[in-house]
Amino acid sequence: MTQKNPLPARMLESKNFLQTIIDTEPECVKLVASDGTLIMMNPAGLSMIQVDSLEQVKGKSVYGLVTPQYREAFKKLTEEVFQGKTGNLTFEMRGVKGRRLWLNTHAVPLRNDQDEIIALLGITRDVTERKKFEETILEQKRFAENLVASSAVATFVLDPRHKVVVWNRACEELTGKASSDMVGTDDHWKAFYGQKHPTLADLLIDGTMDQGPSLYSTFAPSVLIPNGQRAERWVPALNGKDRYLTFDAAPVYDSKGQLSVVIETIHDVTERKQAEESLKEEKKFSDAVIDSLPGIFYICDEQGTLIRWNNNLLEVAGYSGEVLSHMNVSGLFLEDRELMTGKMKEAFELGRVSTEARILTKRGARIPFLLTGFRMIMNDKRYLVGTGIDISERKRLEDELRQSQKMESIGTLAGGISHDFNNILTAIIGYGSILQRKLDAKDPLRYNADQILKAANRAAGLTRGLLAYSRKQILNPQPVNVNEIVVKVERFLARLIGEDVELKSILAEQEITVLADADQIEQVLMNLATNARDAMPDGGYIYIETRLVELDEASAKARELRRPGAYAQISVTDSGMGMDEKSRERIFEPFFTTKDVGRGTGLGLAMAYGIIKQHNGAIEVESEAGLGTTFRIYLPVVQRTAETQSAAFPAVKGGTETILVAEDDEVVRSLVTSALTQSGYTVIQAENGEEAVNKFMDNRGAIKLLLLDVLMPKKNGKEVYDKIRIFEPGVKALFISGYTADVMHQKGLLDEGLNFMLKPVPMDDLMRKVREVLDGE
Repeated sequence: MTQKNPLPARMLESKNFLQTIIDTEPECVKLVASDGTLIMMNPAGLSMIQVDSLEQVKGKSVYGLVTPQYREAFKKLTEEVFQGKTGNLTFEMRGVKGRRLWLNTHAVPLRNDQDEIIALLGITRDVTERKKFEETILEQKRFAENLVASSAVATFVLDPRHKVVVWNRACEELTGKASSDMVGTDDHWKAFYGQKHPTLADLLIDGTMDQGPSLYSTFAPSVLIPNGQRAERWVPALNGKDRYLTFDAAPVYDSKGQLSVVIETIHDVTERKQAEESLKEEKKFSDAVIDSLPGIFYICDEQGTLIRWNNNLLEVAGYSGEVLSHMNVSGLFLEDRELMTGKMKEAFELGRVSTEARILTKRGARIPFLLTGFRMIMNDKRYLVGTGIDISERKRLEDELRQSQKMESIGTLAGGISHDFNNILTAIIGYGSILQRKLDAKDPLRYNADQILKAANRAAGLTRGLLAYSRKQILNPQPVNVNEIVVKVERFLARLIGEDVELKSILAEQEITVLADADQIEQVLMNLATNARDAMPDGGYIYIETRLVELDEASAKARELRRPGAYAQISVTDSGMGMDEKSRERIFEPFFTTKDVGRGTGLGLAMAYGIIKQHNGAIEVESEAGLGTTFRIYLPVVQRTAETQSAAFPAVKGGTETILVAEDDEVVRSLVTSALTQSGYTVIQAENGEEAVNKFMDNRGAIKLLLLDVLMPKKNGKEVYDKIRIFEPGVKALFISGYTADVMHQKGLLDEGLNFMLKPVPMDDLMRKVREVLDGE
């Protein structure tokens, strides 16, 4: 709704009177109706309340802009103006955009030709800065009065002309100048510097004080220091002695913003400054020395509180200097706190001590250090000076050496017994299988035969476990998809682990190919899963997950892998009882087990460790007592060059060919001969290498296959094969042995890709392999 303009047209037309005021007046001019409604405001006013045009506030109540505590006063002023009075009011106002202002308004009535009051004409000035000055002045005057009255240090007061008003007793003692000689003079700087100082006004901006308390005060000749800061300097020959003084100033202003007085305080800190300079130089030198040490360095008191350290300790621990200053040295060695407490006591008693302990860093890393501490006495107080060298690499090498020696000894043991032991097991398993096939399933003796084979297979597994841990077993690596291995193992485990255990596989979306012996990797997963099942007597879950991960150099090195890059990660997680740290440290050791007696050989995880290491991979464990266990396997990823197809397991077939069997062990030779004969083959036997060559030459046209033991008296199997090939280049051969993989490599069997079987050999498997070699190219 458009309001009718109450102003006479003649007044508006008279040289645009109101417009002239609006355009020329630098202060805020506004017209307000009797109800407080804003009629008009000039540009200066609009700018003051932070609006862009009159239309934003025209027709609105000005009372809404005034803060509540002054609203009634402004209404009363308006009422008085419309009663014909003039008024003046200083009030706090809120701008449209939130700015708070202190304003002073002089208000008069505006009348029409009939002498009627038609509006309030207000001239408003911004007095915000003045109000701030007044508040500052009150605080500074109180400060000045209290400081001068109670100061025990040298304090003097100057007036705006730079004349001394007050010269306290401390100033007299410091300078040797009496108060009676100084008050009323401008010789205060001469008293301190031996020269006349320029007046304060000479150094102020334009020589005036209209800039308020933001001006600078002077503390030394030709030096300007911002108000509220401190100046420090050496003063030569002050009262007969060079002194180091600090100067503080507090200018005090009156209600008009004019300088009232300047209060200056002077502190003699000569001895402190000299001590600081000396300590600064000494500390600079000692810091350079201790920071150059190759390891960590620290000093603590008898309570263990750290009081000095080098940068290496900060970097290793990961804490700030502020945190270390409140830390006990034993707090750095949380997991070895008891050890460190005892060693510190020993060091204070004996004077020197050495030990190994692990720093637990802020990031949770445990870093082993070789620590040396010795007692130091200074000012009748005892301190412990400690140095430490990071022995992480040494520990790693020691662990690798111990592991290597352990594996070597186990490998030597396994290799030493494997040949004879596997010959014995071949005979037991072979004759046991023959006996088992001849006994009817209902025959009472069938149970005995089954138990014989079961025990023999367990014994064979024991030998394989030892060879696997020592990495001396024979591998047949092929490009395989880890997801397919997990799926195959999962099907078998579902029948094995029981209904009270949830088994779930979480497979990577992409195919992940590794170069591995699939049977061996399956054996590892089987071992891990059966271990997990045994750790959950009341049921739980087992999750097997595959992922493709990228390991950087640091991650690969931490897992003792040969190179960084892409790896297949297979995780086996269970919700079982978990294990403590001591068990985790020994979990891959052969014959170490947490199971009850008779429930395990302690070779399952050792075998898994050896198999994965033999595949150039890594296996790690994460576990806490009561919180389950996770094993993670890392195998290097390869590009799949060809798809392999799994053939159906062939049935056992016999034949009519003539086979030369060369085996120095009579029992094994007799067993193999019997099995081949029962399958229809003709067998020629030889007890050693020379006999094998001779019998082949005697039956050269008839023998179709050489079945050779690798190590025999007079000539080993490879030598027999090489000799016969001179006369019969296309002869076919199958090697069997109970020796380890390193022996096979030494004899060249594995390198040349010859047909090979490792004892103990089940007779059915041997018959299949014989048929395969005879039928092959």
